[in-house]
Amino acid sequence: MSGRTMHEFSLAEGLARELLRIAREHKASAVREVYVSIGALSGIVRESFSFGFEIIKEHEPMLKESQLHIEVDYPTYRCGQCGYLIERSSVVPAQCPMCNGVEF
Repeated sequence: MSGRTMHEFSLAEGLARELLRIAREHKASAVREVYVSIGALSGIVRESFSFGFEIIKEHEPMLKESQLHIEVDYPTYRCGQCGYLIERSSVVPAQCPMCNGVEF
């Protein structure tokens, strides 16, 4: 595995450990649905993360039937001059559309 894929695999392992801990705490027999939000600017490759989780769940009976759902969470930027909010953008704005400010 490349270093990049290894990073996502480690994150998927951490998710699996936490899911198993919570499932056992609640005396669940299985985990069916997993919803994860990943920041758009996090640098996490969703496909690699998903692939890692698929490999891990095959070795964990409680996770074997689980479905992973990944949502991308885009950041919100606030202009430092006028306070205007630019919501859910994956690109840091060059300037504020309201006051032309450049502080975010």
